[in-house]
Amino acid sequence: MNKFLNSNRLLTFFNYVYWFLICNALIVLLNIPIILFLNAFGFTSVLKNLPVFLLCALFFFPSFTAGLYCMGKIARHDDLFIFKDFFSSYKKNFIQSMILGLIYSILFLGFYTNYLFFSGKENLSVLTPVFFVGMFIIGLIIPHSLILLSRFEFKILNLLKTSLILLFTRPGITFANTVSILFILMLFQISPGISILFIFSLLCFLFMFVNKELLSKLEGYSNS
Repeated sequence: MNKFLNSNRLLTFFNYVYWFLICNALIVLLNIPIILFLNAFGFTSVLKNLPVFLLCALFFFPSFTAGLYCMGKIARHDDLFIFKDFFSSYKKNFIQSMILGLIYSILFLGFYTNYLFFSGKENLSVLTPVFFVGMFIIGLIIPHSLILLSRFEFKILNLLKTSLILLFTRPGITFANTVSILFILMLFQISPGISILFIFSLLCFLFMFVNKELLSKLEGYSNS
């Protein structure tokens, strides 16, 4: 009996490894534009070429949403058909996630452009914190939007409203999402060669894990 349980646990472990590796690989492969950009300009040139980078990064939104869907399914059911589930979510949410990415990219670029403009004007530099906070809020709200989109059907305007509401009414979850990102960045700093194999799928899993209770409550509200 113990041997059976141990072998079952081992099989479950390797299933998780397989799901995480494949999910991560799919996210990376579907973001060739970002890879080409970084290969051409490097990380240090992102801000200098921000419009081009944001344009390339649009494809990150549907692929990451699909990753969130897959990791959410693992968190709920401990089961996954990785290729079928990933591409099903990718196709289903492609247009909405691209529109969402475009909206956030335009907003972020607008805040950043105004930040640079006003920081160069001595008599108007007092306004620069406003635009910095705007960029920071964009960074905080994106995880909420993609997590919601991976689980529920939303119109874009309702999705933006709900994400903004969650940002301020669920500070604990917003903080947990931020900590998840910082933890992933720390892993990448410690061991980039190994962490790159699962960095995106692990971030997806952490997001869905810390939002599991909230998503269950929202699902209950939507079904009632």
